[in-house]
Amino acid sequence: MNVVDYIAAHRERFYDEWASLIRIPSVSCQTEHKEDMLRCAERWRELLLEAGCQRTEIMPSNGNPFVYAEYKCGLDDSPTVLVYSQQSKGIIITEPSVVAIDSNTDRIVKVGQEAQ
Repeated sequence: MNVVDYIAAHRERFYDEWASLIRIPSVSCQTEHKEDMLRCAERWRELLLEAGCQRTEIMPSNGNPFVYAEYKCGLDDSPTVLVYSQQSKGIIITEPSVVAIDSNTDRIVKVGQEAQ
């Protein structure tokens, strides 16, 4: 099945998942929505696990939380894909990103410039 047919076949589920996210009043620039931002991150984490990601993590920050997820397809030469989404904006970067992982706990400790 090609991508277009897959999307058409699962359109209703995709709408339901999207609706579950947009029902959360997660306006990141309004401090009264801090708990909603965490709830939105938790919902993203759930959706990523349901989609088959083997590892997901909500990462706190000085601002809003980040959601990190890994999906390993089993191919050593497969590319790293980073998907970044910010409210109504989205950027897909198909190049490796720097992530610092604590080898004792296997937890992510820094991402991006902070990890270099």
